[in-house]
Amino acid sequence: MIKEKYAVMIISKVSQKYKLLSPPVKSAFWFTLCSFLQHGISVITTPIWTRLFSATDFGKYSIFISWKSILTIFITFNLTAGVFTRGLLKYEERQDDFISSMEGLLSCITFFYLVLYILFRTFWNELFGLNTTLMLCMFAMLWVETVFGFWAAREQFNYRYKKLITITLVMSLANPIAGIISVLMVPNNKVEARIITMTILQVVVYTGFFFVQFLRSKRFLNFSFWKFAFFFNLPLVPHYLSQTILNSSDRIMIGKMVGEREAGLYSLAYSVAMILIMLNASIQQAFNPWLYRKIKAAEYSGIGKASYTILCIIAFANLLLIIFAPETVRIFAPAEYLEAVWAMPPVIMSVFFMFMYCLFADFEFYYEKTVFIALASVFGAILNILLNWFCIPRFGYIAAGYTTLICYMLYVAAHYCAMRIICQQNIGTQKIYKPRIIASISLAFMALGFSVMFLYSYPIIKYLFFIIVITITFMFRKKLSIQFSQIFSVSNGKVDLR
Repeated sequence: MIKEKYAVMIISKVSQKYKLLSPPVKSAFWFTLCSFLQHGISVITTPIWTRLFSATDFGKYSIFISWKSILTIFITFNLTAGVFTRGLLKYEERQDDFISSMEGLLSCITFFYLVLYILFRTFWNELFGLNTTLMLCMFAMLWVETVFGFWAAREQFNYRYKKLITITLVMSLANPIAGIISVLMVPNNKVEARIITMTILQVVVYTGFFFVQFLRSKRFLNFSFWKFAFFFNLPLVPHYLSQTILNSSDRIMIGKMVGEREAGLYSLAYSVAMILIMLNASIQQAFNPWLYRKIKAAEYSGIGKASYTILCIIAFANLLLIIFAPETVRIFAPAEYLEAVWAMPPVIMSVFFMFMYCLFADFEFYYEKTVFIALASVFGAILNILLNWFCIPRFGYIAAGYTTLICYMLYVAAHYCAMRIICQQNIGTQKIYKPRIIASISLAFMALGFSVMFLYSYPIIKYLFFIIVITITFMFRKKLSIQFSQIFSVSNGKVDLR
């Protein structure tokens, strides 16, 4: 009885505090939770797909998704990105007109590329390694996903989260369930069954949003809005494209140069690394407001110390996954995929540097120096393609993990140099970070990671190593707890990010 009363009291207090939260904070909480659930469902269903798909089928599907992410930049002009939110703010009194005209612009661009594809479909099919059915599915998916993205962005902008979260979670569950059923019903053509089912589901659910938004205004064509969107996004296309290439080109090039089976094995390594990307995102959501507040208040002295602590946390989490990579692969996939374990250490290390990039790029965003971001992204993408072109045919698909790691390391270095220039222009000579400390953390993490990789054949020694790592972490638990509490205590405040 006492425990029940205590539980009721806690629930009551939490409920009261929740009611006092402002709409932006409530909205942020639910969107964050929804994002975690989406990624969680994706991670949870990976072991199902690896058992339904052969490594070759898994590779085919991952290549389709990789091409889809790249072609999004062209076929939709990435209209759901920053330009759309900026437009909602700029034309706040004419949101219906703006959204309707964006649907018009999207439809015109998509139709143009569709005609271009149909006229030369043999050439495009050979280039992408996909048949006409899959390419038409891709066009349909890109169009309806962007239409839904317009509606979702407006809901987020206006702090309306209930309908959006409901639809998002329903689709996150319906997509894999329908896909699994279709694959079981069509065992001889699993990849097409999966993609066609996903396309039909999205078209049925998302198309209605096009008409709802269009009928509010019926402004299909507005050159003023079109001009704004075009010239806002045009300079960012190289950045968007480069970021996507950096994340997706590996699987495409492996599929072309080595084979679809190897692309599937490499994709599994990336899917497992998504667990750490979720961790990165959660820490960033708490850390970014704290960092922006420190910059705005000109309190630079504590930024470095907090960042070093968080880098150690990220390194520790990454190291744990590297240690248990063989066990993780056995959970996520059957024995056919086991060799993917050798691609995991460099891919996981890349996730560490993905987080480190944010420590420097946040200064570029804060001071609105996006040119540096675009240049660094283009540099990273070109280097990734060149290294893959040289290394994959010579050393096999696992080399792609190491080229990705090298590119992200240089990508981080480029952003650090850009941050130093920006800080000198806006802050002065004061140093935010000590490169020696960051380099030491990075080198120690990589040395431990590669050492563990060589212990995969000696599980007893590997587990002893794990015990040592846990013991050291336990010794420093108080220091880590204090640092994190300082960051999280201010992460819920309102911060002017620009």
